[in-house]
Amino acid sequence: MDNVNTLSDLFKQLAESDTSQRLAINTVSFKTARWRLTKKSGIIVLPHQIEAILCVETNKIDLGEVDTTRSEMMEPFLLGAGEPYYKKAGIRLLIRAAKGDADVVIYMSWQPGEQIEQKAFQEAADSLDDYYFGYDQRYRRVYDAGAQLWESDQPNASLVNMLQKHFELAKGRIVDLGCGEGRDSLYLAQQGLEVTGVDISSVALGRARELAHQLRLQTVRFIESDVIYLRPIADSSYDVALNMGCLHMLTDTKQRSRHIQRVFEILKPGGYFLVDHCKSDWGKGFYSIPDYDAVAKDLIPGQVIPRRVRVDGQEVDIPLEVLPHLDQAPEVLIDEICSHGFDMVDTESSNTEAFGNSAVVLFRKPNL
Repeated sequence: MDNVNTLSDLFKQLAESDTSQRLAINTVSFKTARWRLTKKSGIIVLPHQIEAILCVETNKIDLGEVDTTRSEMMEPFLLGAGEPYYKKAGIRLLIRAAKGDADVVIYMSWQPGEQIEQKAFQEAADSLDDYYFGYDQRYRRVYDAGAQLWESDQPNASLVNMLQKHFELAKGRIVDLGCGEGRDSLYLAQQGLEVTGVDISSVALGRARELAHQLRLQTVRFIESDVIYLRPIADSSYDVALNMGCLHMLTDTKQRSRHIQRVFEILKPGGYFLVDHCKSDWGKGFYSIPDYDAVAKDLIPGQVIPRRVRVDGQEVDIPLEVLPHLDQAPEVLIDEICSHGFDMVDTESSNTEAFGNSAVVLFRKPNL
């Protein structure tokens, strides 16, 4: 890769590269610090005068931004493994380990500093839910049980059906939000389309990259990013956005709203947004829950139930924690997404082994 001389150029290269490609980035122009955060580290503050790029190598960290021009602390968020973050001058940054030790690479000099806002940050960060951690843990447990995949290696049936109805979806640059192990991203790349898969789980993306390599696919890439914020993705950069079963795993109204707004921003004018969202009876009809009636009463976040996976051609049940999820009537879903500026194009009911009883809705961002 070419030399980079500014932090903004470095951030762009980090955001557009997967973790293995980052080894080739020439960072000789920057001072690099490697830092292990533990709970004993407490809260570290990067002063507002400096610029820096943080890149988490393992686990996740809590971040809190303070806009010094307004003396206002913005809502804390989590930064996961593989996702770069660009701290610009004028922002004071509060940092701490989230759960477990975290290894962080920092480009540009840094020093612990001011202790202001620490109590407010700590209280707010403590309230962040486990959405970020549940998926890495799930994929690890599935792979430890001997399964090659949590999901099927086939694309979602609802996506294939919509592609057959709406040829305009098979064009331009496509972003697959909450792609997991990449089943839909890989399928689209096999059709010759340019696809970016995005997910919070570095474990799942590791498997997705392995599959892309095995299939010798050149038009797909996978990046670690929180789908709520989509920080590494530029505005007006994609023609089509997919959310196949990811939005119904976001239960917080503010998080859902942020995600939908960011999708609107990253789409080009006239771009399409395809959503598959559970309507009712979450878990019913799922391949991984063959006996829904036996576990229906236990489908509560935090409860552990048997989930079916494929191991060496056999069906095996393994205990997995139920993650937060949300059923939503189609008309409510449509109103929610259209309130962010989208127009509804098409909708249909679906019943698949991936998402059970769901609504598949196609939206479009208006042309300028």
